[in-house]
Amino acid sequence: SNMIKKEYCQARPCPLCASKKQEILFNKKGFDHVKCRNCGFIFVSPILSDFALTEFYKRESEWIKVMLSRQEQRVSRIMYSYALKFLEKECRLKNRKLLDIGSGSGLFIETAEQFGWEAVGIELNKKMIQRSRQRALKIYNDLNILKKGKKRFAVITLWFVLEHIKNPKVFINDARGLLLNDGLLLICVPHLDALVNRLYGKESQTFAGHSHINFFNLDTLNSLALKYGFALVAAETQITQLNNIKKIFLLTNILIIIKL
Repeated sequence: SNMIKKEYCQARPCPLCASKKQEILFNKKGFDHVKCRNCGFIFVSPILSDFALTEFYKRESEWIKVMLSRQEQRVSRIMYSYALKFLEKECRLKNRKLLDIGSGSGLFIETAEQFGWEAVGIELNKKMIQRSRQRALKIYNDLNILKKGKKRFAVITLWFVLEHIKNPKVFINDARGLLLNDGLLLICVPHLDALVNRLYGKESQTFAGHSHINFFNLDTLNSLALKYGFALVAAETQITQLNNIKKIFLLTNILIIIKL
C-alpha cells in the first residue's frame, strides 16, 4: 500500500481459505490486489482499517449520486422485479419477512413491499438512512440489533455487498443465523470472470481500490455458500455495466421491453 498511511491499513489472510501465502497481481489507487497461492481467490490486502472503512461508508457520497441517478434506478428496478418474481416462485415459506443488508437508497425494499413482502433494511450510510426513513422505510444501522432480537427472515438479500466485506465468511454465517429453515439468501456481486474485466484488466471499474476488496466468480461464491450449509438453488450472470456504450444499449433494450 504505497500511498496509504500504515495506521489506516490492515493486512488480511485469504478471506476464503485463511492462507497467508499470496502474490501481488497489481496495485490500484494505492491498494495491492493479490491472489491466494493456496486457493486462487483474488482480493485486496492490506485494506482500510475497520474504523477508516466504517467512517468512509457512513460519509461516502460519490456512489450515492450514481445510485440515485434515474438511469441506475430504472435498471435496478427491473433487476429487482425480476429477482422478486423468482423469489416468489422459489420461497416455500408462508412467512413474508425479507431483510435487505446494505439497503442503500431503499429502492429494493420499496420494490419488495410492492410485491407484498414485509421488508426491512440495514444500512451504514447516514444520508441513505435518512432518505429511507423519510420514505417511511424500516431501516436499522447495525446488524447486531437484529442478531440480538428474535426476528428471523424467509429471505435475505445482499445486493452488491459481499465484495465490500472484510470477512465474508463471518458475514455469510451471520446472515444464516437470521434465516428461517428453508429460507433463501440472494447474493449479487460483480463477476470476476466477466468480459469487461478480461478486456480492461486492472483498468476495469470492478477493481476500485479501497471499496471492492473481494472478487468472486461462481465457483468461489458457491464454495463459500456450501461451507455454511447452503444449497445452490439457481445462479446466472447478467450484463449490467459493460461500459457506458453498452449501458446505453442495455437501457434501450430494457425500455423497449417495458413499453411492450
